[in-house]
Amino acid sequence: MIGSLDEKENLTSLGKFLSMLPVDPKLGKMLIMGAVFRCFDPVLTIVSGLSVRDPFLLPQDKKDHQIASQLNVSLVERQHFSGSSIFPLPLWLGSHLLGISAELAGTAKSRFSAKDYSDHMALVRAYEGWKDAEREGSAYEYCWRNFLSAQTLQAIHSLRKQFNFILRDAGLVDADASINNRLSHNQSLVRAIICSGLFPGIASVVQRETSMSFKTMDDGQVLIYANSVNARYQTIPYPWLVFGEKVKVNTVFIRDSTGVSDSILILFGGALSHGVQVGHLKMLDGYIDFFMDPSMAECYLKLKEELDKHIQKKLEDPSLDIHKEGKYLMLAIQELVSGDQCEGRFVFGRENKKPRESNDNSRFTKDGTNPKSLLQTLLMRAGHSPPKYKTKHLKTNEFRALVEFKGMQFVGKPKKNKQLADRDAAIEALAWLTHTSDNSRDGDDNSPLDVTDNMLKLLGKRRRSKGRPG
Repeated sequence: MIGSLDEKENLTSLGKFLSMLPVDPKLGKMLIMGAVFRCFDPVLTIVSGLSVRDPFLLPQDKKDHQIASQLNVSLVERQHFSGSSIFPLPLWLGSHLLGISAELAGTAKSRFSAKDYSDHMALVRAYEGWKDAEREGSAYEYCWRNFLSAQTLQAIHSLRKQFNFILRDAGLVDADASINNRLSHNQSLVRAIICSGLFPGIASVVQRETSMSFKTMDDGQVLIYANSVNARYQTIPYPWLVFGEKVKVNTVFIRDSTGVSDSILILFGGALSHGVQVGHLKMLDGYIDFFMDPSMAECYLKLKEELDKHIQKKLEDPSLDIHKEGKYLMLAIQELVSGDQCEGRFVFGRENKKPRESNDNSRFTKDGTNPKSLLQTLLMRAGHSPPKYKTKHLKTNEFRALVEFKGMQFVGKPKKNKQLADRDAAIEALAWLTHTSDNSRDGDDNSPLDVTDNMLKLLGKRRRSKGRPG
């Protein structure tokens, strides 16, 4: 998945660089990609920060008398009435302060995130602020005010020096820092580099009418760790979160996440392949599906292929300037990662005037595709609730299923068991969703269907209703 070994388990060009870095291979890849794409400094901070303990302190890391000081509780209030000795805070006051302190800690970290839905970017800003404060001689006050560990920030600083030296010695990083950081201001590109390192640590952001949930491939529904900046939001305007670590208590929590777009995941995630229909791309063996304008899908595939080639060239010859040789490719990549045409939704986008007949439903079961999963993916990624199935046992000892969503019902054909009945009902619903308004058809045309007028209408209704006042 990382690409450090070839088919014969020999080190690739990427693997050779990774072997030089005393860090987790995923973080090493992120660091190398940051150097290749000239946004080295923020990525250097992120990798160094993820290699040590979290610099953001939890409330219990502060003693109760320090918490009181942070909250401007006077010394007199903490003294015993009979003398000048300072006694421990009463239990009720300590608990009260701890609760307020937890809120202060979360607020401090959120300030560093600047509402960009990224724990990793919050880390970068916290470190940069610490360096500024250190130059001004106020580093201690800065750490205290922002619930940061000065010791951990110093460890991050030391690791940055070490990693920078190694990659400079390998020829991947220039001695001129301005060259290495020409694109460090491009936050979308930094997100893409984070994605390239943390993939396949990916969670889907499922937006519903009044709630939001998160799902991973291995664990299903997960929660966001309480000290993450993303745990404080009611909605996240990204379809995906990339993360580097999971923690299981009673349920699975993801830590240190960053929101990324479809374009970032397509270009900087795993290998892509064509799906069942035109405009359908698959990743992770079909676990992740993307639906878009067919011409756009081909464009993404070509861009990803060329991008991988240029990265490979750079790793084989570190002196190569891919930003000069592949100038227009790099500009196209920067443009795409900065915005999504499909706005993070799974949408078919182009009208085909010669669609295949709508009763040809075999396309929904090709290559082992599960029509029930495909239907649910389309609806939930569009922001709707999952479809509901009702199955009836017929007198003929067969089963007939009905699937319902958004007030619409679709009935399948009688089948010998409940599973097949549900599957057929899902196929009927998918056939309707992918039915186009233009039914004219050339008898010799065998091109696959690549539009969904009804799907676009369904999504359009949802987007319009969202803007209505309460």
